[in-house]
Amino acid sequence: MSQLEIKINDDLYYSYREGGANLMQTNGPVGLIALPGTEDFVEKINKRLYDIRMKTVSRYPSILNDEPGFIRNSYIIDSGIDRFASGEAKATIYKTIRGHDIFIFCDITNRFESYEMFGQQVPVSPDDHYQNLKRMILASGGKARSVSVVMPYLYQGRQDHRTSRESLDCANVLKELNHLGVKNIINFDPHDARVENAIPRYGIENIPTSYSLLKALINDYPETRFNDPEEATIISPDENGMKRAAYYASMLGLPLGTFYRERDYSRSIDGSNPVTNYEFLGVDMNGKTAIIIDDMINSGQTATETAVRLKDDLGAGKVIMLCTYPLLTHGTEPVQEAYEKHYIDKIYGTNLCKHPPEMEDAPWYRDVDMSGMTAELIDAMNHQASISGLLDQSAQITELLRKSEEHQRFMGLRDKN
Repeated sequence: MSQLEIKINDDLYYSYREGGANLMQTNGPVGLIALPGTEDFVEKINKRLYDIRMKTVSRYPSILNDEPGFIRNSYIIDSGIDRFASGEAKATIYKTIRGHDIFIFCDITNRFESYEMFGQQVPVSPDDHYQNLKRMILASGGKARSVSVVMPYLYQGRQDHRTSRESLDCANVLKELNHLGVKNIINFDPHDARVENAIPRYGIENIPTSYSLLKALINDYPETRFNDPEEATIISPDENGMKRAAYYASMLGLPLGTFYRERDYSRSIDGSNPVTNYEFLGVDMNGKTAIIIDDMINSGQTATETAVRLKDDLGAGKVIMLCTYPLLTHGTEPVQEAYEKHYIDKIYGTNLCKHPPEMEDAPWYRDVDMSGMTAELIDAMNHQASISGLLDQSAQITELLRKSEEHQRFMGLRDKN
């Protein structure tokens, strides 16, 4: 057979297709391990992964014989963390993982787990979660084909650089995991993606959440023209988040504003330098929708202060916030109060971290499910396929805006020219 008679596709053999038409073979069976506090999220991923793979089986039935373990009722590997009365612990894996691609899930910020130590209930701290992760990696004993860590909120990710005599914790964490044999570290919307420089020869995947958050926002407000500079503006709550906010502004074609905080670097209160002045740098906000972009809501103080300034001082019509990690470490009261006083209209966050229970039914909060995207990512990595389409969400956002404009024209909310 001549070369001309053979259908050659040099460009797409490695691409990942969520519809199941993937040409690359899998590395082996997938195994999901849920550390304490991640069980609900991992169960959602398990169901989504099953649905994705059923599409593949419908296209290629022979895969059931060619790749044992490809389709299973559950990809979750039974495991556990056992605690001794002294607070020490051990990890145990109860099923074989030999030859599997193992993905261990760890929610560093989950403060709703606890254990007994010396007769007292002790909340599981981020340090405890990280120790559990290392225990589970060690329990794998080198039997898995590969071990990947899915840690949405990167442990010590905010300690990514040194000021004075400080520890460089994030870089040390990445090197430690690499030394333990972790092949890939998967995190979402890191505080500073440049931490990957700590392990330049190994895999760290920084997954954006921008498309998922914008999709939820546009679906909830179909009448609002979020790509019209006369209606909306992107806001970064401080100069540190400008790069993240600038991406949203560029994709939506909106102006960008920020709040410049002057700080007293001679003092430190609770680990941060106190703010001495607070100025807005941006366009006229009168009557516009302000879309605040940030990677997290920590205590909620910055979010509420920014919302108050936008409405009281700058005359913003609506204040909506998009963030990946709504931690609310001091509880939901500050945000609830800001909502009741009409300073905050809506907060969009993801289920990549565990929330306070009262947020589930809060009228000001919208939870964005990331289990589908995570399942696609795991399926792609197991297929040895390219994940660039999942990492670069620009095309997806462009298509989302195009469909939104078409809907608004159909409803008479936008000119048809």
